[in-house]
Amino acid sequence: MNADLQTEHIENVLKNLSSMLDVSFEIRDSRGHPIGSAADKCEDGELYKELFTTITATRQSHMVNGTSGESIWGIPIFINGSVQEAFVVIHQNPSALISVLDIDGNTTIAKIQQTAERSIITLVEDVLHLVSYQQESEQELDDLASELSIRYEELNFLYKIGGKADAIADFINTLQFVLRKTGELLESDYIILNIPGKNICIDSSSSNKSSPANGIKQVLTNATPELLKIFNTGIDYLSDHECQDYTFIEPLISEYKRIITIPMSFDGKKEGIFLLAKQSAGKAFTISDKRLLNVVADMIAIKIINAELFDDLQQFLLNLMKSFVRAIEEKDAYTHGHSERVNQNALKIGKALGLTDQELSSLNFVSILHDIGKIGVSEEILNKPGELTSDEYDQIKKHPAKGCNILEPIKQLKDCLPAILYHHERIDGKGYPEGLSGEEIPRFARIIAVADTYDAMTSDRAYRKAKRIEDVIQELVDVSGTQIDAEITRVFITKCLGIYIS
Repeated sequence: MNADLQTEHIENVLKNLSSMLDVSFEIRDSRGHPIGSAADKCEDGELYKELFTTITATRQSHMVNGTSGESIWGIPIFINGSVQEAFVVIHQNPSALISVLDIDGNTTIAKIQQTAERSIITLVEDVLHLVSYQQESEQELDDLASELSIRYEELNFLYKIGGKADAIADFINTLQFVLRKTGELLESDYIILNIPGKNICIDSSSSNKSSPANGIKQVLTNATPELLKIFNTGIDYLSDHECQDYTFIEPLISEYKRIITIPMSFDGKKEGIFLLAKQSAGKAFTISDKRLLNVVADMIAIKIINAELFDDLQQFLLNLMKSFVRAIEEKDAYTHGHSERVNQNALKIGKALGLTDQELSSLNFVSILHDIGKIGVSEEILNKPGELTSDEYDQIKKHPAKGCNILEPIKQLKDCLPAILYHHERIDGKGYPEGLSGEEIPRFARIIAVADTYDAMTSDRAYRKAKRIEDVIQELVDVSGTQIDAEITRVFITKCLGIYIS
């Protein structure tokens, strides 16, 4: 509860008391000035200031005589065991006090007055204690609600990170998402993850804050080995206070007032740093923040390990497929290396078209495997030097469907199948196996068709020699828009081959 609400609450409680007892009261601040409804009065400020000094020192109620001879009691206000910067003033009216007590004829007026005063003061003290207890309880409930809200946000945040497990193929974007959300949750202006041994160095600035000073990322990149030496001594985190001792991060310290950094560990070995910083000297990072960072760091480490395993599996599968393709191409000496060349040119086209890392990964598999169905075509047909008969050509036209049948059991290659099936379709609808046209043909299939056509014309075949590059370019231009995609062809010639065409 803030000071204004606290004063108002106490004032309302004492008003109810004053309606039962002929006692006036005020709430005054540490300077002796009235606050609340009596704020326009300011008599005897020094007297009340001295009264506050006394009750603060003794932590007990105290009485002084006013200028008119009346008794003035000052009663301290406690919240969470601490004396507040305000106190309650009771002005005693002796004649009125007598009427609130049962007295006998043997009691002197002085004793009556003394007893009455003490009873009233004790009553007000008890009321203030109850008010203080209520406020403490309300504050505890507010704190608990705030803590639960923070914990909910943290759990929701960790759930979102866990939900990014499907983004392994777009790993850098996943890490950037995690860093950005961590910075938002902990109200940070700058955050960096640097793991030199794994070639990972990503930083992020809050979108609604000013950008970090130039060179901060480089400073931290250079400082990472020194920070790891410190962490390897057994220290598990560094705050802005400890960072003051290390001159090698002076530019960071001069730019940011609040800092926390922890090590990134893999198999028990500290290999990188995870650092957050705030430009404001306001709210410091807490132990709870550090615990959350450790949880996030562990989740990031798991994702990095999973990504490495995924990459290893992808590379193993790709190498296995390349070996398989090479075994197939051994059947045809003239097409040896064809699939890998188509693969390289298809990836160049994909990058020139701005495909994402995930799309390039799929295109990588599609292009290397596009002719895998030729394993079901006889060597006599593949190596025939003359023109094929219609029956032989029909056998050739079956290889896309055979390739799909071969790869269908591999669920990781499910997305590759349409491109493999349709890479011999034509833009004008005269291709095979289904006669698709234009954008009915999958984009990957159209990319492979351009790379495949180019390699076919620039390689020796059983029935002809390779064509000159000038003739190849002209023929690509001639068939673009009918046999192959015109835009993909233009991108391939101009951006991948670096040849100007009008």
